[in-house]
Amino acid sequence: PIWKMLWRTGKFSDVSAQPMNFVQNGVDLKRFTIAVVDGKVFALTGEGRTNGGGGYQLACMDGATGKVLWKGDKLGLSAGAASMPYLLEGKGYVVGSIGDGSLYLVAFSLETGKPDWKVALGKQQGMQNNYNGRMELGTPAMVGVEGTMYVSTNNGALLAVNLSQRRIEWAFRNDTKPVNPNGRWNPWGGYYMTDEFEMPATLLLHEGTLYV
Repeated sequence: PIWKMLWRTGKFSDVSAQPMNFVQNGVDLKRFTIAVVDGKVFALTGEGRTNGGGGYQLACMDGATGKVLWKGDKLGLSAGAASMPYLLEGKGYVVGSIGDGSLYLVAFSLETGKPDWKVALGKQQGMQNNYNGRMELGTPAMVGVEGTMYVSTNNGALLAVNLSQRRIEWAFRNDTKPVNPNGRWNPWGGYYMTDEFEMPATLLLHEGTLYV
């Protein structure tokens, strides 16, 4: 088959200018992922992280044309989204932060990106500085069924959220991700820090049993 590019979000020539921005702004490359839901493309980007601040924005694009339908600044998460969206019963859900390490589950409209409601999930434990001296969140994962959303923070807890009552039903605490005791020197900030070995959280729901 002959492959033909249908659309793109930017110029290929712009890519060469990005690596230094990644280093200076502390961008986590693991966050750059995409998902497709009902003909819409959801992309988690580092567009909001300028001058070391801001968060990872969630953008929604038309899968056929690439036209940006909305961006995640409408979600009310000043530090941006931390997870890819999850679709359940016609509504979108995403986990994000307002900047102090506290996580929120936000329900939003897939059509407009406007938030409907949010639930505080608590503050992540064992957070570490990245190479730019800023705290990095874990990468949460979600799976939902019959009015309950299960959220693995990938940094300390597994939570069950009642979607109709908009509250946490139960929480299971677990060990945080391991760190390298040897650490390394940060040449930009001039301080000693530990390395983290983060693997993506995985949730699987099968016949009434939740596997993490």
